[in-house]
Amino acid sequence: MIIVSRDNKLIKYAKKLQDRSFSSSEGKTLVESPKIIKELLDNRCIEVETVFTTNLDDIDVVTEAKIYQISDTVAKYLAQTESTTGVFAIVKIPNKKGICMDKFIVLDNIQDPANYGAIIRSAVAFGYTQILDINCCYAYSNKVTRASMGNNFKVNITKVDIDDIVHLLESGDVDLICCDMNGNDIKNSRPSKAKFGIIIGNEGNGVSKDLRKLATKTVCIPMQNGVESLNASVSAGIIMYNYNK
Repeated sequence: MIIVSRDNKLIKYAKKLQDRSFSSSEGKTLVESPKIIKELLDNRCIEVETVFTTNLDDIDVVTEAKIYQISDTVAKYLAQTESTTGVFAIVKIPNKKGICMDKFIVLDNIQDPANYGAIIRSAVAFGYTQILDINCCYAYSNKVTRASMGNNFKVNITKVDIDDIVHLLESGDVDLICCDMNGNDIKNSRPSKAKFGIIIGNEGNGVSKDLRKLATKTVCIPMQNGVESLNASVSAGIIMYNYNK
C-alpha cells in the first residue's frame, strides 16, 4: 500500500516535525537524505522510528523501523530541499544526560545551520564528544543534519547558558579557550590542562563579552594577504585539529 494523501495522519505528523518547537517537544526530527538515513539505520545506538520512501528498494538494510512507501506528491510535500530524494525518516533525538568535560566545544550564538553542522562534523572527527550550545540555531534541523552528515546524533549536544559555564569552571581543572583575532598565536598556545573547551563565537559578532571574561586563554589563527577572519566552521576545524595533536 502506498501513502498518497498529504492528510494521512503519519504524514501530517512528519511534516510538523519540521517545526523547531514541535520537534523539540516531541524529541524527534525528520531527516531527509538516503545516505544519512542508511548510516543512522546501521547505527544501533540511534533510534530510527519510521522511514518513508518513494522506492522500497532504496531501503536495503535490516531494521526494526516501520517502512512506508509514499507517492511522489507526498514526497514533494515532505521535502525540505528543491530536488527531493524521496527518502525520509523520523528519528529520535538522543537523550544524553550529563556533560563530558574531557574535550568540548562551546558554540556561542551560531546561527548558520551549515556552520553548526560543519562544526559538529569536525568535532566528531577530532574526538570532541560534547557540544555546549548557547542560543544557537536548532541542532536537529534538516540543514544541520545534512551539514553534519548525521553526526549531530552521535555527539552530546547540551543547551546551556552563561551561568552553566561558570558552574562548570568552578572546579578549576578546566581550560576554556576563546578564539579571537587579538589572541595569542595558536601555534604557541596549547591547553595547559587535560580537560579543555574551545569557544566558537557568532558569525558576525564573535564571542560575547561574558564568555570572553570566562576564558582562561585567548588564541588566534595567523593569516596572510589581508584576510582578517575565517568562516566559523573553518576556524573551529583548524583549532580542534591543532589541539588534537
